[in-house]
Amino acid sequence: MSTFKYVLLTCGFLLVTFVVNADELTDRIEEIMAAPVDQDYAAYLAEGCTSCHQAKQGTGTPVIAGMAKQHIVISLLLYQNGTRVNAAMKSIAIGLGDEEIASLAEYFSQLVESQ
Repeated sequence: MSTFKYVLLTCGFLLVTFVVNADELTDRIEEIMAAPVDQDYAAYLAEGCTSCHQAKQGTGTPVIAGMAKQHIVISLLLYQNGTRVNAAMKSIAIGLGDEEIASLAEYFSQLVESQ
């Protein structure tokens, strides 16, 4: 993992600890990270994301292809609890359960960003 990604993950995690109970959040992140993923279900769910999250830069929406699984998990949880503010992402994230978050994080972490 690159230093930049590690710093982003660490900063995101630290921010979360100020907003919610760190022990509960840590447990939830660990459970999501360890959850088994059905690749077909993950690909199905990802179809809804790719209309905005393209595989290359330039669309104004962040590229999530190739992003670290833990970063995606933390980001979605931050949108759910309102720490990260984006109306579209909050409305999407709020409806995701742990299985969906695990599936999306696994799917997008395995993709490679287009150049």
